[in-house]
Amino acid sequence: MLETALDVIAASSAAGLVVSLGLDTYELDAICDLGLTRDGFWRIGRQVERLGLPTVIVQEGGYHLAHLGINARSWLAGFIGAERGSAGPRRPEHPGEPRPARHLLSQPARQARKNITDTHERPSARQSGR
Repeated sequence: MLETALDVIAASSAAGLVVSLGLDTYELDAICDLGLTRDGFWRIGRQVERLGLPTVIVQEGGYHLAHLGINARSWLAGFIGAERGSAGPRRPEHPGEPRPARHLLSQPARQARKNITDTHERPSARQSGR
């Protein structure tokens, strides 16, 4: 089914792609009905990357919290061309070749986490007596 969807997208004249990354498809997730593994997430990320389209990735779903981040990183590692199980992109094949940015996606994620933390740590007007 994924291959069919990728073929249709590749044959279209799409200018970009939005991926709804449902991590509740993980094999250990309580509501899972697809049974994807960490390696499966990597392979799917790799296949989507091969479309060569500008892509927005929206993470949704995923209730096996112990492996949620691992599975998201696995999909993203496949998408950015990192080797399976690695923390970053592949090393250049030639020593003089520039390396891709190591933390391509981590800065926005850190900022989003900071924004969420700041919002939850600030007392509301009602709590502070205002």
